[in-house]
This record gives sequence, structure tokens and C-alpha cells, in this order.
Amino acid sequence: MCIVMGADIALNAQPAASPGRCRQFNRAPMVRHQIRFKIFLIFFLISLLGCDPGRYLVIKCSNKPNVSINIYANENILPGHHSMNPEKIIIRRSSAPNFKKSDTTLHYGIGSWKGEQLITSFANNIDSIIISGSSRKLSLINKLEIIKYLSERRGGYAKARLKIVAR
Repeated sequence: MCIVMGADIALNAQPAASPGRCRQFNRAPMVRHQIRFKIFLIFFLISLLGCDPGRYLVIKCSNKPNVSINIYANENILPGHHSMNPEKIIIRRSSAPNFKKSDTTLHYGIGSWKGEQLITSFANNIDSIIISGSSRKLSLINKLEIIKYLSERRGGYAKARLKIVAR
């Protein structure tokens, strides 16, 4: 029996031409492949996790009847709008058949909704949120209620998604 240096196995080698020699396996290509794969995996994870996620707002109604969301706000709630005298807007989504869309996604660039200051400044542009579900109605009129509601609805990778759903 012969033990090959650098290998994890013992070989039962029969002497062929010269006595005292064992067959040796070259494990170097396999080790190099494993190292390359580990380096690739590390760089892939760093590049994936090193990117800032896109910050977005999802407004969605379920398919149940008589479900709707009304957001009364100024136009600064829309991505890319920063006006000194913003006009009032209403964002309506419903599960009713006459509505073409029951969901909307608004993209606000790169980052997350982690900071309370960001949620507060976003909520300051909202006058009220009214969610009518199949069994209840939720009216958020007070700024502190809106901030709390939005803070609880953050989710996704790095809290990049803000979701308002009517069920």
C-alpha cells in the first residue's frame, strides 16, 4: 500500500516496471478549478450586493369586488416632480371592471426607504390615503398615521419597496 503526498486517499498500487513507485494522481487542475469558482462566486456576490436597489412604490388592488385605493396628494409624489407650487392629484386604483389597471408601480431612482426622514418627506406630499376593502375601510388623514402606515409597509431587498395594497 502506498500513500500519495497531497492526496486524501490511499492507493493499493501494484509495482509495474520499477519497484517502490506508486501511481500518483495530479489534483492540481481540480484544485485550480475550485479556487477559480470560489473567486468568481465572491466577485459575483460582491457585485450583486454592492449595487443600490431601485426605490419604488407599488399601489395594488386585489381581485376581490369593491376594493379600491385613493391617494390624495400633490404632484411632488410623482417621480421626478419637485415643484414649489405643486398641484393636487388623485391616484385611484380599483378592482372594478371599468378600471383598466388595478396596480401601479412608481420608480423613484436608486436607494431605499430605510431612513425615517425620507418617509417623512414623502408622506408630507400626501394629504390622505383611503383604502376600501371588501370588509373594511381605512382612512389615513393625519400625517403621523400616514408616516406610520408607510413605515410598516416597507419591504424587499434593503427595504426598497413601499407597498400599498387593498384586499
